Amino acid sequence: KAAEAQREAERQKIRETEERRVAQQKALQEAEAEKIRLEDERAKKAFENSKAAAAQREAELQKIRETEERRVAQQKALKEAEAEKIRLEDERAKKAFEDSKAAEAQREAERQKIRETEERRVAQQKALQEAEAEKIRLEDERAKKAFENSKAAAAQREAELQKIRETEERRVAQQKALKEAEAEKIRLEDERAKKAFEDSKAAEAQR
Repeated sequence: KAAEAQREAERQKIRETEERRVAQQKALQEAEAEKIRLEDERAKKAFENSKAAAAQREAELQKIRETEERRVAQQKALKEAEAEKIRLEDERAKKAFEDSKAAEAQREAERQKIRETEERRVAQQKALQEAEAEKIRLEDERAKKAFENSKAAAAQREAELQKIRETEERRVAQQKALKEAEAEKIRLEDERAKKAFEDSKAAEAQR
């Protein structure tokens, strides 16, 4: 009897648990139904509102299309401006190339002029040196003759020897000055030639 009472209590507990489960299930189903009803109402209202929104979206789409048309037109204008810029740059580059050819011809003419000037300078220097050598030779001959004729005139010989020494010193000083001037001129001409060569390289790189 005690076991039967316990089993009955357990069955009662199972029935109560099942009743609570059924009640809970019913409450969940009713809540789900209410949720679906509310969602249907919201969907209906949203559909009604979407008709008004459709007109707004169409206006926005039209605005987007107009904006896109303006963007395309602006892009086209930019491309045309870029093409014009490239054409002008090509023309400038072509003109710069032609100018550089003319400048190179001018530089060659200047280098030729420098070479001719140098040739004339060398010829003139050679003539001056030959004239100086001849002058010294004649002076040496005169000095030698004077020395031979001045055995009795020691004072005269000394004066002539002094004159010879002074003449030689002047000749050496003049020769040194000419050589220094020549070296400076060659240095300047080398600098001008180097600069002209660098300018031609820069012009070539630009072309």
